[in-house]
Amino acid sequence: MCQESVLNGTPSRERPCQLLDEVLTPIPPKPNCTKKEHQEYIRKGVCNVLLAYDIDAGKRYLMVTKTKNKADYAHFMKWLISTHYPNSDKIKLVQDNYNTHSYGSFYENLPVEEARQIKKKLEFHYTPKHGSCGAARAVKYGRNRVFGSLKTMLR
Repeated sequence: MCQESVLNGTPSRERPCQLLDEVLTPIPPKPNCTKKEHQEYIRKGVCNVLLAYDIDAGKRYLMVTKTKNKADYAHFMKWLISTHYPNSDKIKLVQDNYNTHSYGSFYENLPVEEARQIKKKLEFHYTPKHGSCGAARAVKYGRNRVFGSLKTMLR
């Protein structure tokens, strides 16, 4: 029996994030008031968030990397498939049209036999070139949220 999975917005939402930290400690809130924050921040670098969302199961899978490249994409997909979808024969993958999101990423960064197995399992579907399926995720995962380090972001 063929088991099929549909992942919407998989790592296609490779979202670069700035790591920002506060210069001054926020002032604790008084009763019925919000906490006072200073607008100045220190830039602590960048990271990349790879996100997969399984619509049918209502689950999301996340990996944070220091870079955004084909190797990160290939290793994320390998982890996702081997850990969460080992019994699926075919996975329909909806993703943004980035140069890192190709079958070539697997062959460039994984052993040939592993790359071939992943390619056989995946069926790529791309979002329109000037459109993105990321808008809903940006709202859901807080586009304006500030993180001072990878450790803070992963909490």
